[in-house]
Amino acid sequence: MLKSLGNLIWGQQDPTVVRLTSGQLFSRAGKDGGLALQLVFKDAQASIRSTSAPHQYQLVISRVYEEGEEELLQEQGIDLDDDYEFLLDTALHMHVTQVDGTSAFVWDDLTGEPGDKLQFIVDEGIPQAKVTEFERAALRCMFERQYERPGSEATDEDLEALKYSKPAADSSQAASASSAAQTLQLPAVRDAPTDNAEETCNSTAQLFLFNPETGTFQLQAREVHARLMLTAPYEYWLYVENDTRCWLRQAVEPGMNAVFNREHASFIWCQYEDSGEVFSWSLRFPNPEDETTFRETFSRCAYETMNRAKFAKVSKVDQEYLLEAYQEDVEMTDAEPLSENDDERSDEESAAEEDTEEEEEAVDSEEEEERSNALGKQAKNSQLAVGYKHDRSFVVRGNKIGVFKHTDNKLQFSAAINDIKTLDGKVLNPQKVMLHEEDSAMVMMDPMQENMLYKMDLEYGKVVEEWQVHESVPCTAFAPDTKYAQLTQQKTLVGLSHNSLYRIDPRLSGQKLVEDEFRTYSGKYGFSCVATTEQGWAAVGNEKGEIRLFNKLGIIAKAALPAIGDAILGLDVTADGRWLVATCRTYLLLVDCWNKQENISGFVKGFPKDKKPVPKRLQLKPEHVAYMGSQVSFTVARFNTGINEHEKTIVTSTGPYVITWNFRRVKQGKLYDYQIKQYDENVVADNFKYGQDRNIIVALPDDVQMAAKRNLNSPKKVLQTPSKSLRSRSNIVNTPY
Repeated sequence: MLKSLGNLIWGQQDPTVVRLTSGQLFSRAGKDGGLALQLVFKDAQASIRSTSAPHQYQLVISRVYEEGEEELLQEQGIDLDDDYEFLLDTALHMHVTQVDGTSAFVWDDLTGEPGDKLQFIVDEGIPQAKVTEFERAALRCMFERQYERPGSEATDEDLEALKYSKPAADSSQAASASSAAQTLQLPAVRDAPTDNAEETCNSTAQLFLFNPETGTFQLQAREVHARLMLTAPYEYWLYVENDTRCWLRQAVEPGMNAVFNREHASFIWCQYEDSGEVFSWSLRFPNPEDETTFRETFSRCAYETMNRAKFAKVSKVDQEYLLEAYQEDVEMTDAEPLSENDDERSDEESAAEEDTEEEEEAVDSEEEEERSNALGKQAKNSQLAVGYKHDRSFVVRGNKIGVFKHTDNKLQFSAAINDIKTLDGKVLNPQKVMLHEEDSAMVMMDPMQENMLYKMDLEYGKVVEEWQVHESVPCTAFAPDTKYAQLTQQKTLVGLSHNSLYRIDPRLSGQKLVEDEFRTYSGKYGFSCVATTEQGWAAVGNEKGEIRLFNKLGIIAKAALPAIGDAILGLDVTADGRWLVATCRTYLLLVDCWNKQENISGFVKGFPKDKKPVPKRLQLKPEHVAYMGSQVSFTVARFNTGINEHEKTIVTSTGPYVITWNFRRVKQGKLYDYQIKQYDENVVADNFKYGQDRNIIVALPDDVQMAAKRNLNSPKKVLQTPSKSLRSRSNIVNTPY
């Protein structure tokens, strides 16, 4: 294939022979610098270009600027050194290596001191075939220079002979290990139970530690033993050690943010220190078989730790389901193909967003003071409800509610509803809220009255009805009858307790629970959340991590998906019920609810025991968590909403970061295609503006903002670049909103 491509490559008039469009350039000072990596270009591209001289080619590394960055640097008088150029010759000792599963080109810097090297780390999104094509093109260029013959005449043996063979002393991995030992501060090894500890797995691997300064994993030890130890019933620890030292001991728990990669036979996870530091480690196994053995054992340990139950007691079918759920590369069929423009918007929409970016609303000091007095400075924002029928958002703050109008991709403070009280005058601090009856009312829950719900008339600004659900059945969560019921005058809604699912009808006299649509499920189900589809089907999650699908209330579930182990904190479903996203503390689960065997929804007919849909785990890369510096704790994830509006994006947040996943790309297996935006404070809640996915309403403890999705960036740009200003240039409503 490369030979046939050669005719095209070597016959073209364009000086660019081949290009790698995304990567990072590092320098490595040899003699004095101990081969420590220094970042040169944070964003760069590599290309091979022909020159005016016959048979002579250059390797060119070009800096890539963010929009407006180049002009800003020029205005500041900074001299821009945009390109590094190198004549392609065997003297460069150019070769390909691996940096924690990512390809990197390394060559000698002949313009520097002896031993100096340069390293271009290819972006992980570049296909491996493109990397191979680039390497072979470079070898063909060297062939031309050395033999003064067309590169297309080079045989595979000719190219192989031109490859640089590294001397043992020049091994880049050994250099990385030496550099890491000198430059990276390692966390202290924790005290761990060792008496009577039982070894369940012992695998040999290489050990790497992520260096936030360079954005790469650095080799710490060529060979370690990664041991999974049972230290007490349902308690497991990971020991990593070799003959020279004990590297780490860490309890197996969900916060590790564990990621397995079968292709690279690697395991990456996070270690959190009491000081607040986060370290991201990686184990590289010698082959995929060893990775599989370690992954399956780790999965069993994690299941037993989280469920306090023996994995061996789980049915064989469910065991296979759970083990497969830990794989990074779970396949999802029937996902629509991606187009290059799958995220493009109309010119009018883009122009409107650009106008919003260029404006920063000036908030009158008197208006700000008025809001502060009206809504109070002591309480903090706790709940967010985004309107469907009218362009309004409502934010709960203690026993007050702030009302915000959506205008021209901006938020405008509209009113404050103060001193929320029950009908008998008791102060009400809503714990959960839901808009109702064409956004004219709000249903609220008082955590002190678990059998009661309260209806507020939003125009009147008062609680006008109190509903006793049932004297012996609490209401711990509720949802609209159908996904878009709040667009109508629909009166009924769906209620949930720890072990029952039912309909609530406020029109009933006395207790509002509908007996004909009520069922209590025996056992400790621990139901925690519910979501409904446009047809009125219900998905229910529980504290064990199980998910159940219902097409009617008052009956047993049509389908039940086994628990991976973490509690389900929230659910959302697409309008047609095809897809479901479940929020756990450190990851999201995306489930295809279509029963492919019966060609019908899993809400209507359950899945065969051995054909249950394996969820995709959406989580942050451990190295990105290391940059963030705190444990992940996701808010409830949501799809964008709107009748006749296709779900295209998923939004959630953790700490001060809002995060979106491209839903279409996730269905294609691109699990780490997420964008990030950082704020000054931790995000309380977030959701899309109704009817599109371009704007996100973000509630902070003291602010409410509307952020344009286009202002979110790749993790590399957000986390590896010091922020000049964390304040959004989209609309901000200042303290306390």
